[in-house]
Amino acid sequence: MSEKAVHNSVLTLKELAKKWAVRVGADSVEKINEIVEAGKGMELILVCEAMQQNAIYDIARSIRREKKRIVMIAGPSSAGKTTFSHRLSIQLCALGLHPHPIAVDNYFINREDNPKDENGNYNMWWTEEDLKKFQELTLRVTEYYNDQEAVKGRYVNGQQTLNENIADLGALACVTSIAGDDTEALDSLFRQYARIWASKYTEESMIHRLNTDVYSPAKVRVNAVLSSTEAFYKVYPDLKEGDGMYVAPEKWVKIW
Repeated sequence: MSEKAVHNSVLTLKELAKKWAVRVGADSVEKINEIVEAGKGMELILVCEAMQQNAIYDIARSIRREKKRIVMIAGPSSAGKTTFSHRLSIQLCALGLHPHPIAVDNYFINREDNPKDENGNYNMWWTEEDLKKFQELTLRVTEYYNDQEAVKGRYVNGQQTLNENIADLGALACVTSIAGDDTEALDSLFRQYARIWASKYTEESMIHRLNTDVYSPAKVRVNAVLSSTEAFYKVYPDLKEGDGMYVAPEKWVKIW
Protein backbone atom coordinates (compact mmCIF):
# COMPACT_ATOMS: atom_id res chain seq x y z
CA MET A 1 0.00 0.00 0.00
CA SER A 2 1.38 3.40 -0.97
CA GLU A 3 1.98 6.20 1.51
CA LYS A 4 -0.92 8.16 -0.03
CA ALA A 5 -3.24 5.16 0.23
CA VAL A 6 -2.36 4.72 3.92
CA HIS A 7 -3.00 8.41 4.55
CA ASN A 8 -6.38 8.24 2.78
CA SER A 9 -7.34 5.11 4.75
CA VAL A 10 -6.61 6.88 8.04
CA LEU A 11 -8.72 9.86 6.96
CA THR A 12 -11.56 7.54 5.95
CA LEU A 13 -11.51 5.83 9.34
CA LYS A 14 -11.47 9.20 11.07
CA GLU A 15 -14.53 10.36 9.15
CA LEU A 16 -16.30 7.07 9.82
CA ALA A 17 -15.64 7.43 13.56
CA LYS A 18 -17.13 10.93 13.48
CA LYS A 19 -20.26 9.66 11.72
CA TRP A 20 -20.64 6.86 14.27
CA ALA A 21 -20.33 9.33 17.13
CA VAL A 22 -22.97 11.63 15.64
CA ARG A 23 -25.29 8.71 14.93
CA VAL A 24 -25.32 7.57 18.57
CA GLY A 25 -25.40 11.12 19.93
CA ALA A 26 -21.97 10.90 21.55
CA ASP A 27 -19.84 13.24 19.44
CA SER A 28 -18.50 15.22 22.40
CA VAL A 29 -17.31 14.54 25.93
CA GLU A 30 -20.24 16.58 27.23
CA LYS A 31 -22.77 14.39 25.43
CA ILE A 32 -21.09 11.19 26.61
CA ASN A 33 -21.26 12.47 30.20
CA GLU A 34 -24.96 13.26 29.77
CA ILE A 35 -25.61 9.73 28.48
CA VAL A 36 -23.78 8.19 31.43
CA GLU A 37 -25.51 10.45 33.96
CA ALA A 38 -28.87 9.44 32.48
CA GLY A 39 -28.05 5.80 33.19
CA LYS A 40 -27.76 4.91 29.51
CA GLY A 41 -24.05 4.13 29.44
CA MET A 42 -24.53 0.40 28.90
CA GLU A 43 -27.05 1.06 26.13
CA LEU A 44 -24.47 3.24 24.37
CA ILE A 45 -21.87 0.46 24.66
CA LEU A 46 -24.28 -2.13 23.25
CA VAL A 47 -25.23 0.10 20.32
CA CYS A 48 -21.56 0.68 19.50
CA GLU A 49 -20.92 -3.06 19.78
CA ALA A 50 -23.73 -3.74 17.33
CA MET A 51 -22.37 -1.15 14.89
CA GLN A 52 -18.92 -2.69 15.11
CA GLN A 53 -20.29 -6.18 14.52
CA ASN A 54 -22.05 -4.94 11.40
CA ALA A 55 -18.78 -3.44 10.17
CA ILE A 56 -16.90 -6.68 10.88
CA TYR A 57 -19.56 -8.63 8.98
CA ASP A 58 -19.04 -6.34 5.97
CA ILE A 59 -15.29 -6.97 6.16
CA ALA A 60 -15.87 -10.73 6.33
CA ARG A 61 -18.10 -10.61 3.26
CA SER A 62 -15.42 -8.63 1.41
CA ILE A 63 -12.78 -11.22 2.35
CA ARG A 64 -14.94 -14.05 1.03
CA ARG A 65 -15.94 -12.18 -2.11
CA GLU A 66 -12.34 -11.29 -2.98
CA LYS A 67 -11.05 -14.73 -1.91
CA LYS A 68 -8.42 -13.30 0.40
CA ARG A 69 -6.19 -15.94 1.97
CA ILE A 70 -4.09 -13.81 4.33
CA VAL A 71 -5.41 -10.84 6.34
CA MET A 72 -2.99 -8.72 8.36
CA ILE A 73 -4.49 -6.85 11.33
CA ALA A 74 -2.47 -3.87 12.54
CA GLY A 75 -2.97 -1.21 15.19
CA PRO A 76 -1.42 0.36 18.28
CA SER A 77 -0.73 -1.66 21.39
CA SER A 78 -3.88 -2.50 23.40
CA ALA A 79 -6.07 -1.51 20.44
CA GLY A 80 -7.91 -4.84 20.52
CA LYS A 81 -6.25 -6.56 17.56
CA THR A 82 -6.48 -10.06 19.03
CA THR A 83 -10.11 -9.57 20.08
CA PHE A 84 -10.92 -8.21 16.62
CA SER A 85 -9.25 -11.18 14.93
CA HIS A 86 -11.43 -13.60 16.88
CA ARG A 87 -14.60 -11.61 16.14
CA LEU A 88 -13.70 -11.55 12.46
CA SER A 89 -13.06 -15.29 12.60
CA ILE A 90 -16.56 -15.89 13.94
CA GLN A 91 -18.07 -13.89 11.08
CA LEU A 92 -15.95 -15.78 8.54
CA CYS A 93 -17.06 -19.08 10.05
CA ALA A 94 -20.67 -17.93 9.69
CA LEU A 95 -19.96 -17.46 5.99
CA GLY A 96 -18.67 -21.03 5.65
CA LEU A 97 -14.94 -20.27 5.77
CA HIS A 98 -12.35 -21.82 8.08
CA PRO A 99 -10.09 -19.03 9.41
CA HIS A 100 -7.05 -19.61 11.58
CA PRO A 101 -6.14 -16.48 13.60
CA ILE A 102 -2.50 -16.23 14.65
CA ALA A 103 -1.60 -13.80 17.44
CA VAL A 104 1.96 -12.47 17.70
CA ASP A 105 1.72 -10.76 21.07
CA ASN A 106 4.88 -12.24 22.58
CA TYR A 107 7.37 -12.75 19.79
CA PHE A 108 10.49 -11.74 21.76
CA ILE A 109 11.38 -14.95 23.56
CA ASN A 110 14.40 -16.13 25.51
CA ARG A 111 16.96 -18.17 23.62
CA GLU A 112 16.23 -21.32 25.61
CA ASP A 113 12.60 -21.08 24.47
CA ASN A 114 13.50 -21.16 20.77
CA PRO A 115 12.72 -24.34 18.81
CA LYS A 116 15.49 -26.86 18.11
CA ASP A 117 16.39 -28.60 14.88
CA GLU A 118 16.70 -32.35 14.29
CA ASN A 119 20.17 -32.32 15.85
CA GLY A 120 19.05 -30.65 19.05
CA ASN A 121 20.56 -27.27 18.17
CA TYR A 122 18.65 -24.04 18.54
CA ASN A 123 17.02 -23.14 15.26
CA MET A 124 17.90 -19.45 15.29
CA TRP A 125 17.03 -17.27 12.32
CA TRP A 126 19.58 -14.61 13.23
CA THR A 127 23.33 -14.66 13.68
CA GLU A 128 25.22 -14.48 16.95
CA GLU A 129 26.27 -10.96 16.01
CA ASP A 130 22.64 -9.92 15.43
CA LEU A 131 21.63 -11.47 18.75
CA LYS A 132 24.37 -9.62 20.63
CA LYS A 133 23.36 -6.31 19.04
CA PHE A 134 19.71 -6.92 19.84
CA GLN A 135 20.53 -7.69 23.46
CA GLU A 136 22.56 -4.48 23.72
CA LEU A 137 19.64 -2.45 22.36
CA THR A 138 17.07 -4.13 24.60
CA LEU A 139 19.29 -3.46 27.61
CA ARG A 140 19.25 0.24 26.73
CA VAL A 141 15.46 0.15 26.41
CA THR A 142 15.18 -1.62 29.77
CA GLU A 143 17.37 0.95 31.51
CA TYR A 144 15.54 3.84 29.84
CA TYR A 145 12.19 2.65 31.15
CA ASN A 146 13.61 1.85 34.58
CA ASP A 147 14.05 5.63 34.93
CA GLN A 148 10.40 6.41 34.12
CA GLU A 149 8.49 7.49 37.22
CA ALA A 150 4.83 6.45 37.23
CA VAL A 151 3.82 7.90 40.60
CA LYS A 152 5.98 9.71 43.11
CA GLY A 153 8.83 7.43 44.10
CA ARG A 154 7.56 4.50 42.00
CA TYR A 155 9.19 3.55 38.73
CA VAL A 156 8.44 1.29 35.76
CA ASN A 157 10.00 -2.17 35.70
CA GLY A 158 11.85 -1.98 32.39
CA GLN A 159 12.43 -5.73 32.14
CA GLN A 160 8.84 -6.66 32.98
CA THR A 161 7.48 -4.28 30.33
CA LEU A 162 10.24 -4.75 27.75
CA ASN A 163 8.25 -6.49 24.99
CA GLU A 164 5.45 -3.96 24.98
CA ASN A 165 7.84 -1.01 25.24
CA ILE A 166 9.64 -2.27 22.14
CA ALA A 167 6.27 -2.54 20.40
CA ASP A 168 5.32 1.03 21.36
CA LEU A 169 8.62 2.46 20.16
CA GLY A 170 8.51 0.52 16.91
CA ALA A 171 4.88 1.36 16.18
CA LEU A 172 5.39 5.10 16.57
CA ALA A 173 8.55 4.94 14.45
CA CYS A 174 6.50 3.33 11.66
CA VAL A 175 3.69 5.87 11.87
CA THR A 176 5.99 8.91 11.96
CA SER A 177 7.85 7.56 8.93
CA ILE A 178 4.55 7.58 7.03
CA ALA A 179 3.93 11.23 7.98
CA GLY A 180 7.46 12.08 6.88
CA ASP A 181 8.38 15.76 7.23
CA ASP A 182 4.77 16.98 7.36
CA THR A 183 4.95 18.81 10.69
CA GLU A 184 1.23 19.59 10.67
CA ALA A 185 0.37 15.91 10.30
CA LEU A 186 2.93 14.97 12.94
CA ASP A 187 1.56 17.54 15.37
CA SER A 188 -1.93 16.09 14.90
CA LEU A 189 -0.54 12.58 15.31
CA PHE A 190 1.24 13.37 18.57
CA ARG A 191 -1.80 15.13 20.04
CA GLN A 192 -4.10 12.25 19.12
CA TYR A 193 -1.59 9.75 20.47
CA ALA A 194 -1.64 11.58 23.80
CA ARG A 195 -5.45 11.74 23.86
CA ILE A 196 -6.01 8.04 23.31
CA TRP A 197 -3.93 7.26 26.41
CA ALA A 198 -5.54 9.91 28.62
CA SER A 199 -6.45 8.11 31.85
CA LYS A 200 -6.69 8.47 35.59
CA TYR A 201 -5.66 5.99 38.29
CA THR A 202 -5.59 5.95 42.05
CA GLU A 203 -2.12 5.61 43.53
CA GLU A 204 -2.98 2.12 44.84
CA SER A 205 -4.14 1.01 41.40
CA MET A 206 -1.01 2.37 39.76
CA ILE A 207 1.28 0.59 42.24
CA HIS A 208 -0.58 -2.67 41.55
CA ARG A 209 -0.15 -2.20 37.79
CA LEU A 210 3.56 -1.46 38.21
CA ASN A 211 3.96 -4.74 40.06
CA THR A 212 1.92 -6.93 37.71
CA ASP A 213 1.32 -5.34 34.30
CA VAL A 214 3.45 -6.10 31.23
CA TYR A 215 2.45 -2.71 29.84
CA SER A 216 3.94 0.57 30.99
CA PRO A 217 1.46 3.05 32.52
CA ALA A 218 -0.44 5.17 30.01
CA LYS A 219 1.45 8.41 30.65
CA VAL A 220 4.76 6.60 30.22
CA ARG A 221 3.57 5.06 26.96
CA VAL A 222 3.11 8.61 25.72
CA ASN A 223 5.88 10.65 27.33
CA ALA A 224 8.69 8.09 27.19
CA VAL A 225 7.97 7.15 23.58
CA LEU A 226 7.59 10.69 22.27
CA SER A 227 10.64 11.90 24.17
CA SER A 228 12.70 9.28 22.35
CA THR A 229 11.28 10.06 18.89
CA GLU A 230 13.31 12.33 16.61
CA ALA A 231 10.24 13.68 14.77
CA PHE A 232 8.87 14.98 18.09
CA TYR A 233 11.70 17.49 18.30
CA LYS A 234 11.19 18.60 14.70
CA VAL A 235 7.59 19.49 15.48
CA TYR A 236 8.44 21.18 18.80
CA PRO A 237 11.91 22.68 18.21
CA ASP A 238 11.71 24.85 21.34
CA LEU A 239 12.08 21.80 23.59
CA LYS A 240 15.33 22.12 25.51
CA GLU A 241 17.27 20.56 28.36
CA GLY A 242 15.37 20.95 31.60
CA ASP A 243 11.93 20.63 29.99
CA GLY A 244 9.82 17.76 31.25
CA MET A 245 9.77 15.81 27.98
CA TYR A 246 13.28 16.60 26.79
CA VAL A 247 15.70 13.70 26.38
CA ALA A 248 19.16 14.24 24.92
CA PRO A 249 19.62 12.55 21.50
CA GLU A 250 22.37 10.25 22.80
CA LYS A 251 19.85 8.82 25.29
CA TRP A 252 17.12 8.07 22.75
CA VAL A 253 16.27 4.38 22.45
CA LYS A 254 14.95 2.29 19.60
CA ILE A 255 15.24 -1.23 18.26
CA TRP A 256 14.19 -1.09 14.64
